[in-house]
Amino acid sequence: TGVANLGHISECCNLGNLDISINDIGRLDPLVGLLNLTVLNVSANRITSLEPLQHLDSLVNLNVAGNLIGSMDSVKVLRSLEKFQELRLQDSVRDLTNPICSHVQYKTKCLEYLPYLRVLDGCILSGPGSELSSLCDRLDSLLQDRKLNRR
Repeated sequence: TGVANLGHISECCNLGNLDISINDIGRLDPLVGLLNLTVLNVSANRITSLEPLQHLDSLVNLNVAGNLIGSMDSVKVLRSLEKFQELRLQDSVRDLTNPICSHVQYKTKCLEYLPYLRVLDGCILSGPGSELSSLCDRLDSLLQDRKLNRR
């Protein structure tokens, strides 16, 4: 097992990047004071809520794939973060997901709730490369459908 408690990490107030993936972390409360945090990777943990991150105004990139995020309310709390551009809730390469990803419209709702988002689950939503990303997303969907039909 990995780290379960983040202890006094909030004392590292100048921390910009933090990777605490593949651990046993269930709560993000100790990160509340990390106001300079721009990149956070908490993939493959036991996190159920993103609420402690709602005031991290410098946050740009968040990877929470492979956790226990189960409702759109957990995602909605990030809507006021104007610098927030990249969110990963699932990672098909590493086979990591969240319960919320099984909802049919989770991507649409993420875009609705997070107006500044440019990249969702590795797919570029706007700007340079978005057309190619959209094409790859459709191709992945077709391949998944084909795979399901063969079973």
